[in-house]
Amino acid sequence: MKNFIQYIALIALIVGLSNVSVAQEGNFSMYRYTPFYANPGQISTTDQLNFMLNSRIQPLNTGENLTTTIVSGYMPIHFSNNHKLVVGANVSSEQNASLLNSNGGMLAVSYSVPLNDRSELSLGAQGGVFQNKIGGDFITDGQIEGGVLDPGAGQLDPVLNQQHAYPTLSSGIYYRLKDANYQDKAFIGVSLFNMIEPNISFVENGDAAKLPMSIKTIAGYKVYDNATLSVSPTVRWINQAQNNAFDLGTDVGYRLSGDAEDFKKLILSLWYNSNSIGVMSLAYEQKRIAVGVSYDIPVGTGFNMAQNGIFEFAISYKLKNSKQAEETPRAILKEESVQQEEVENEIEQPQRKEVEEVVEIEEAEEPQIEEPVKEKPEIKEPVKKEQKVKEKAAEVTVQPLTEKEKETLAKTVRFKLNSDDLNEDSKAFIDQVIDILSKKENYNITLIGHTCNLGESSFNGELGMDRAEIVRDYMVANGINKTRISTNSKGETDPIATNENKLGREKNRRVEFEVTYQ
Repeated sequence: MKNFIQYIALIALIVGLSNVSVAQEGNFSMYRYTPFYANPGQISTTDQLNFMLNSRIQPLNTGENLTTTIVSGYMPIHFSNNHKLVVGANVSSEQNASLLNSNGGMLAVSYSVPLNDRSELSLGAQGGVFQNKIGGDFITDGQIEGGVLDPGAGQLDPVLNQQHAYPTLSSGIYYRLKDANYQDKAFIGVSLFNMIEPNISFVENGDAAKLPMSIKTIAGYKVYDNATLSVSPTVRWINQAQNNAFDLGTDVGYRLSGDAEDFKKLILSLWYNSNSIGVMSLAYEQKRIAVGVSYDIPVGTGFNMAQNGIFEFAISYKLKNSKQAEETPRAILKEESVQQEEVENEIEQPQRKEVEEVVEIEEAEEPQIEEPVKEKPEIKEPVKKEQKVKEKAAEVTVQPLTEKEKETLAKTVRFKLNSDDLNEDSKAFIDQVIDILSKKENYNITLIGHTCNLGESSFNGELGMDRAEIVRDYMVANGINKTRISTNSKGETDPIATNENKLGREKNRRVEFEVTYQ
């Protein structure tokens, strides 16, 4: 058959172009780790310098695989008004067996504006260039003469070894809401992909083969959440070329460790796509690294067996903690440090008569314990109770807090910028609080974490909770029953000093003690 091999190649080419279109539209099951292909506005959820690697292997009817690999990076830039700009870039490579290769890259920006203390709205846009190339390792009828193959003869197929470059442009809007612990509670996003509908045809002066624009929407809500388990149903709708597809599923998170500094959790996701595709993914996340795998299988009829078992892999790595922005240049820090020392000397001077009650303040930027700046926390004094024990009645009087104990509990633990670490002096002070609680067993305590106003408000809320929990963990490790301690965070919302200078910001980075009688 004269053109049989050539026809096979052209049919494979059509299949390849179809798959490229799908891949450029973000055909990734673990959308959480592919914001470039989910919603450009979703890039703003990145709060740390972050790199991601994604790979998807999809079998084709030809017996070979379509393999897509993406490497992306994201850099957040925080502003003093709690606004945030995230800049992202990625490169991708798609290998459609030995016939069609597609390579390209994109740049993206997403700007996030806080609507209030626990919600934000993000606008994102991204653009890039991709190049498709047809392979040339095929035999055409021009290389066969008299039934003998001549590899040196020229190929007559006009599309083999051709390449074509085209641009893309997409945009999106993304809203997210956080709960009282500053964890994601709900989100909703809408995005437009391939807004300019680029021509991806290889045939010069031929009919245009446009990559159609698509609309993607996504929404999710956390319906259940406790210390170890969370359930978050999610729905997605994708419209492209008058075709609609729905994804319905849920994420089930299980926290392996409750430590705020070194959390570990598993996320199981189960999805159903209206094209009769089932998806199951499992991800393991820590504070700096996340690894996920997913597996897609047909759950209907009419599928070719070669399409079974689509495998996907993702890994995310955060290089550093950037909850709060850098404060000031080093030259200014040095000048402020001198001014702070003079002010602190004036404050500390009248108190040095009673050495045993003074908690030394270290140099700038060290975790410190400070004398209270605002009014002492309200402490509910115990009252006398009468308790009847069988036939005898005895009056029980609970010993109230002494003035010295009140003064100790009115002090705070202070922290360096962007830190929840305790130094030895801080631990020594907390030991005094532990001693008080050990003697007064009918008192409970609430630890309230605070921050200055540098950085994003949502992460300041998380950092405040981290600080409260690190103090709680130290107290529990040293003999205080965990049931007697509760934690809370007010983030940057309740300063005790101005945030306009360094000394004031240091005073605001603290943990306060609030004692109540049970």
